[in-house]
Amino acid sequence: MKILLIIILLAVGLVFATLIKNDAPLLQPPGLKTRLSVYLGRNVAETADNHPFRELKTPVFNRPADVVYKQVVDAVAALGWKVVYSDPDNQIINATIQTPLLLFTDDMMVQVKYIDPQHSSLHIRSASRIGKADFAANEGHILALLKALSEQEE
Repeated sequence: MKILLIIILLAVGLVFATLIKNDAPLLQPPGLKTRLSVYLGRNVAETADNHPFRELKTPVFNRPADVVYKQVVDAVAALGWKVVYSDPDNQIINATIQTPLLLFTDDMMVQVKYIDPQHSSLHIRSASRIGKADFAANEGHILALLKALSEQEE
């Protein structure tokens, strides 16, 4: 019984350590229960206009779409991700990301969307190839890209 308890505690500790390593905002709205349900039950994260996670709402930029596309290309390169497909005409980039610890490969698709001549938005989708849970890794990829884009703006 004692060994079983130790194994359970180690497993729970490993899950939370992974979530913390992935910078999962566990205590942000809509709350811990909802976030754990997503992080432990899905292997995909994507931006959306009505996303319940504030940080995954569709990002809008006060820049033309072609400028944002170039910045996305630069950010993906700076992050060390591998571009596997690039379509400048439709402003789509597909990249692969290798996780540092277990070397899993995650796939990311980024599409720049034209709003008007001076504004654009991004649809970003990141998905793990293996497993049913991503422990917030895909959300972390999206947030890393958005951070890199915001640093380019400064």
